Amino acid sequence: MSRHLPVTVVTGAGRTDGGSALKSILRDTQSVEIAAIVPRRNLKRLRGGVKTPMIPTTEKLVKLGQGCSCCTVRSDLMAKIRRVAHEESAERLVVYAPAHSDLKTLAKTFTVADENGAMLSDEARLDSLIAVVDAQNLSELVTTKDARPVMERVELANVVVLQNAGQLEADERSRVKGIVRALNPSARLIDETAKLELVSIQAEQPFDLRAAEQRAARLGSPDTDFGTNGWLTQFTFFERRPLHPARFHEVLQSAWPNVLRVRGSFWVASSPDYSITLDI
Repeated sequence: MSRHLPVTVVTGAGRTDGGSALKSILRDTQSVEIAAIVPRRNLKRLRGGVKTPMIPTTEKLVKLGQGCSCCTVRSDLMAKIRRVAHEESAERLVVYAPAHSDLKTLAKTFTVADENGAMLSDEARLDSLIAVVDAQNLSELVTTKDARPVMERVELANVVVLQNAGQLEADERSRVKGIVRALNPSARLIDETAKLELVSIQAEQPFDLRAAEQRAARLGSPDTDFGTNGWLTQFTFFERRPLHPARFHEVLQSAWPNVLRVRGSFWVASSPDYSITLDI
């Protein structure tokens, strides 16, 4: 095998499962030979009107390594991706990950060595992790209790597709794009009014899980331009003194209207030797 097999992961976020975007991608292959790996339970629904070969799979988890260095990976994907790479039966591979899938476990599958010391990344390269978001309800969704998994997927992805963005008024469209940029300023933002062709919607750089996690933890710099005409801003609080535990607990129990995301580390006066991470 003379090259790495390029792999693209497509997943839904929130009130869309990403299935319609996947089918759109697979219908227009630009003469590139593509294969797709999809969950067995979704196979019949996704096959309709799509000629791309689909390989069914059932999620199987396995722990590789020992002790604190062990990692859980998707053994089913590891085996199927390796088979496609060895057989050279496709030029590109698409993996469909339903909205409930653990994307970090999926990404680690490429970089954790198996019992023989071999890594999937020796044969296949995870180029793009594409999160498909329904633009019509994103502004509302991020204010509900269901917001957390959506935001985490947007933060992790290196490509975000805005489904139904063309049906929004200009102000709301700008608002939705601003939310995505606030959560992940480095992701490539795709407006679905453009054709979803696999080759043309790839990320500029291959997906890197460690870099994605570090980027999500930073939430961007205070001077990030979200392109939202000032309605969305970022505030950074610095204080070397530990916080009063009772007062801070009271703040956490209160409502935080209009707050999209909070991340950071702090100390409380009752345990000044330990830093605590806030992630809400």
